[in-house]
Amino acid sequence: MIKEKLGVSTLVLVIAVVITAVVVGAGTYVLVPKGAVTGGMTTTVTTTKTVTPGEETFKVGFLYSSPIGDYGWYYAQDRARKMLDEQYDWLETIAAESVSPADSPGVLEQMAEEGVKLIFIGSAEHTEAAFDAANKHPDIIYYVVGGYKRTKNLGAFHSIWHETTYLHGMMGAALSKSGKAGALMPFPMPDLIGQINTFTIGAKEINPNFVTKVIETGAYYDPGTGATVTRTLIDWGADVITGVEDTPSDAREAQKYYEETGNQVYTFSRYSPFLEYGPDVVLSGCLYHWEKLMLPLILKARIGICESEKFIWVEMRDGVEELGATWNTPINPKFVDALKAVKTTDPVFGEISVYDLVMERVAQFKDTRVNFDPFTGPLYDTNGNLKARAGETMPEDAVLWAMDWFVQGVIPPE
Repeated sequence: MIKEKLGVSTLVLVIAVVITAVVVGAGTYVLVPKGAVTGGMTTTVTTTKTVTPGEETFKVGFLYSSPIGDYGWYYAQDRARKMLDEQYDWLETIAAESVSPADSPGVLEQMAEEGVKLIFIGSAEHTEAAFDAANKHPDIIYYVVGGYKRTKNLGAFHSIWHETTYLHGMMGAALSKSGKAGALMPFPMPDLIGQINTFTIGAKEINPNFVTKVIETGAYYDPGTGATVTRTLIDWGADVITGVEDTPSDAREAQKYYEETGNQVYTFSRYSPFLEYGPDVVLSGCLYHWEKLMLPLILKARIGICESEKFIWVEMRDGVEELGATWNTPINPKFVDALKAVKTTDPVFGEISVYDLVMERVAQFKDTRVNFDPFTGPLYDTNGNLKARAGETMPEDAVLWAMDWFVQGVIPPE
């Protein structure tokens, strides 16, 4: 299992190096960047910051494939950007949203011209553009979320999302009456397949007969299609909906269905809180604190260090990933008692409520002494082929890069 840890000791060391120079006095100045990049266009942003005289501004760029909006994958990343920008006076950030792979080379070049020293790129689909830019600008450090290429100034990282999606499967199966879930999958990519697989693994731990039907939507961001596919899956019989889209369209549609019919369908927050879009249907979710990963990388980049030797994996134990319907709310209070009422039998804990088992699993994921992993065999694909032997744990690389098969219990897309 390949993991590059960014622990507390590392962070303290980097901070110590960064702040070795002490300067007396402070002043105020106004930053007027050449342009904060948005969707390939530029808009002038004025920011007032108080800094120490002589302290050099460190400029960081962020590139997003979809609109930032107020929810989802890129909203979570931009939330981290804003938090860090506001917290550190020496830090200046710019962001580009809705950037296609075809446009990313030009946007990356524009950021280089604006004087950025570090660029966070939010999706692996921009890996080639980042690789070319890194070779062209060796003085700039790049990080790609899920990136599949690295060089001395190009690193890559990702969160081990299958911890939370596994827990979602457990909770969904515990409350489901039909024993059926629907999954919205934008594209048949290994990491997206992995999320649906781990959801189903968790669900089958509670209900061995549970099934998950997958429909491809063809886009990360398409609220209309997401709503239509959600209703199609509900009509098929699913009373649990999961997915990897960058919109809360499933939560909105499930909430609408609940208000129209009184029938319960459960959904989950993705990357940022969806509870406000489905207060009666959002059961739990996966929330991201990207700032906890980005800050150590920014501090290292500020002294010229790029963590590029290994792919950086972060987990629930690193504080980047949080189980939550909304912040600091692991499970929607509306459904806590129902989960406590459902009992299951675990090899270690014996008879236990699903609610308590979920909390035990969270503790296991956070405990460095426990190596609990949902992708531990025996695991079989939909054709009955053995993919992981009993006791064998699949490495993250195999899940993220090579998973082109669905586990038993998944109905693949047609």
